[in-house]
Amino acid sequence: MKKELTSRQLAFLAAIILFGRLSLIGESSVGRDIWLVFIIVPLLGLPLVRMYSMLRIDNEKGTKDLFRLALGRIPGAVAVILLILVAIIIASSGVTLFTVFISSTPVENNLLLPSIIVMCITISLLMSVSEGTLGRSSMVTFPMIALLLVVSFAASIKHMDFGAILPVAEYGYTEIAKGILTSIGFQVAPLVFLIFSTARCSSAKKVGRAVSFGLLCACALLMLAHLRNVLILGYPSVSLFRFPNYIALTQINMGDLFQGMEIVMTQAFLLCQPIKSAMCLRFASQMLTEYFPKTKMVWPIALPLLAGALTLLNYGDAYDLVISNFYLRSFISFTLIGIPFIMLLSLALRKKLRKS
Repeated sequence: MKKELTSRQLAFLAAIILFGRLSLIGESSVGRDIWLVFIIVPLLGLPLVRMYSMLRIDNEKGTKDLFRLALGRIPGAVAVILLILVAIIIASSGVTLFTVFISSTPVENNLLLPSIIVMCITISLLMSVSEGTLGRSSMVTFPMIALLLVVSFAASIKHMDFGAILPVAEYGYTEIAKGILTSIGFQVAPLVFLIFSTARCSSAKKVGRAVSFGLLCACALLMLAHLRNVLILGYPSVSLFRFPNYIALTQINMGDLFQGMEIVMTQAFLLCQPIKSAMCLRFASQMLTEYFPKTKMVWPIALPLLAGALTLLNYGDAYDLVISNFYLRSFISFTLIGIPFIMLLSLALRKKLRKS
């Protein structure tokens, strides 16, 4: 089976990974200006994607050797450990969000443990399938989700109050800057792991362009979604809901033929979230396998269970700890920004010294 992803499949897969945030973001320090974050974040994320694409492994070298070459044996191992920790944290956030969403449904039974088990099994299966399978599925999933989101935005225009986005920068530009800082890590990190864990025979130039296109498309659509939520629900009303996208979609009525738009978009969220978590853990599995070759079959089972356990052990505070914690999100952002910059600088200096 062909493992190399086409440029279109890679771009669609990148967009699907980011769509895992589709139903999220209610309360935010940015307030009503949350939609502005999704304009600025991709502009800052593009250089990061470019840097990681330049670092991307080729056919002969593994990721471990790349980090060792750029940073040295011990610093390279530390950088790999930091990225693995980031991958596990973001994958755990995916399990947490899935669990919080399912457990928020108005049913009498406790769905905490069953939802974690379902999520872990799904992630494990997605970690085991080939890249080609993920790429072909994205060709169907992305156009469907994008079309539904655009249609829902157009159908909700009559319910919108465009004065709800005013005043712009209500909490000041400092809070917007903080929102960008804490968002860029969670936005770009899954794309970084996609770059490192997908088909190695693809050129770095192709990967960089495809993932950048997916980043721009996804953030544009996410901006539409969150702008729609603010315009329909108003602010601060939108901040009262943990999943405002679901509430906003319940206000849309397109006749008897198109009902329950919120249910359809919820299915999209439930589909994208495990794909995002699986892509993060695919990277972690790949790196751990390079360091411990005989453990290849262990990680597709152990890593999803670890992500589920982190949610189960600290479920009461898991949402705030993983999703909303400013310091944790800042750590992820600085890690993702600092590592490729240092690696590229080190490689450039090594190359210059060899020439001299």
